[in-house]
Amino acid sequence: MTQSKKDFLILYGSQTGQAQAISEEIFDKAHKEGFSPRRFCLSMIEKKFSLIKENLVVFVCSTTGEGEPPDTASKFFRRLKKKTLPNNHLEHLRFAFLDSLSSAALKIPSCPDSYLEIERLDADTELKEAKPRHPSAETDVFEALVKSAKRLTNDPLVKKTLQLELDTLSNDFDFQPGDSFGIVCHNTNSDVDYLIQRLEISDADGQMTLKIKKETKKKAPTIPEHINIPSSIRKILTDDVDFRAVPRKGFIRMMVDYTEEPQEKRRLQELCSVQGGKEYTMFIRDQSIGLVEMLMTFKSCKPPIQRVLEFLPRLLPREYSVANSPLEDKKMVRFVFNIIEFPDFLQNKRYGLCTNYLDKLTQSFQQQLHQESQKQNVEKMVHDLSIKDKPKVEMYFRRPTNFRFPEDPSRPLIMIGPGTGVAPFIGFLDHRVGLRKQDASINLGEAHLFCGCRYKEKDFLYRSEIENHLASGNLTQLYASHSRNERQGPSHTKYVQENIKKFKEKLLELIFEQQGAVYICGDAKHMGRDVTNTFVELIGEYKELSKIESIKLLDTLRKTKQFLEDVWT
Repeated sequence: MTQSKKDFLILYGSQTGQAQAISEEIFDKAHKEGFSPRRFCLSMIEKKFSLIKENLVVFVCSTTGEGEPPDTASKFFRRLKKKTLPNNHLEHLRFAFLDSLSSAALKIPSCPDSYLEIERLDADTELKEAKPRHPSAETDVFEALVKSAKRLTNDPLVKKTLQLELDTLSNDFDFQPGDSFGIVCHNTNSDVDYLIQRLEISDADGQMTLKIKKETKKKAPTIPEHINIPSSIRKILTDDVDFRAVPRKGFIRMMVDYTEEPQEKRRLQELCSVQGGKEYTMFIRDQSIGLVEMLMTFKSCKPPIQRVLEFLPRLLPREYSVANSPLEDKKMVRFVFNIIEFPDFLQNKRYGLCTNYLDKLTQSFQQQLHQESQKQNVEKMVHDLSIKDKPKVEMYFRRPTNFRFPEDPSRPLIMIGPGTGVAPFIGFLDHRVGLRKQDASINLGEAHLFCGCRYKEKDFLYRSEIENHLASGNLTQLYASHSRNERQGPSHTKYVQENIKKFKEKLLELIFEQQGAVYICGDAKHMGRDVTNTFVELIGEYKELSKIESIKLLDTLRKTKQFLEDVWT
């Protein structure tokens, strides 16, 4: 039999069915491209095919155990090893080999059952304008005016840091330094438009609701409570769901079923598999990949929007610490934040949703630090804006936690806050000034501040304010660390935990002899963990305790409000 250039053979050896499935994908794809393939299991050698008669073969084969061939391929490999065959009997054969060691061995989770369906509504159905109270909220969501915006850093080597002041107008709340509040943010129009176009959502602005599918096999299905219905697909994507969130493996497994291109399907299978944990972390979680980036990468993936909504979590507000005292102005809230940057994707810059929104909202009147010549003009421009024209944000106050200015101001304060973590402690120090103005005889305990930054001259936030508090005696001692500056003698430290160790005798005396309180604010993953471990170590030395006993004592300090943390990831 003469073979045409369009003919070739696909042979598979499968232990669990994975290699067989891949061979089916190759077979179907080849037919669509105009080829005439034949496909057999390797066990069918000499029955359905003979390699001597073939010119082109694609092998798809898995391994089992410790590299052994699958059971269905045993006969095939015995034939290949037959000693009576000449050494060159397959020299005419051209072949491609796909090894699914990784294919057959992949442990892929079952796809979660679908349970939502979309029901279109009449055009006159009233849409739900809901402002849900968030789980940590003490107040309802209300509008606040942006009073001012100041850029605290202005150097390409450091993060862009902004300070905003908000006028809460008539919304009274008895906040204290250390309290926090949330800002409601929305997904960008460009991202929402992309998803609507990419997923081919028809009538994205039409009124709709969600229902539970009657035939679903999901146990006790419920409509996600964070999706406000009736609504429209566009409104849900804009206000309710967080499609920037890193997709969980179940989400990726669902995407597999709606992906046509074999290589893309295979890659998604790897990422959601048990064995793909490291790659999932490296390529998805560590890169902060969300739904938009996934769909840009896997171009043949097109899940229905109702399936997507089953997996997307709530779009959460972003929460910030108050950086001022109500004794200064009880209706004004000041806060500080870095403009968050994520790794570039397809050469595109990516920024944090809320920080980028606030940056753009205030771009026109951001006051540059140390540009006093512009200060009055900027402040006048903002002041002259009518209430109608002033930028507004939606916000709410969080329920108070233990992380707030102590009820007894005579207790010593140990404040640890590198980077923007210093913000609430500026409020603490300003509050001490306010209390002193109210009562000159008030007994204020010692105040020690541990702060840090990369460069002393570039991103030392609130440096002049802190130095003024130090000069006036309102701040007892400052311990500053600069991680990127060259070491300048034995007094220079790079990280706050170095200073904590250096002045451990004084700190531990304040904690255990004077009932002082330790406040820690900042990054949980690195700074928070390192500082906590440092205190465990120092407490063990001071009290002559084992590590387990030191951890227990630290937990006791938490319960007695002497070790307080406001940390984030």
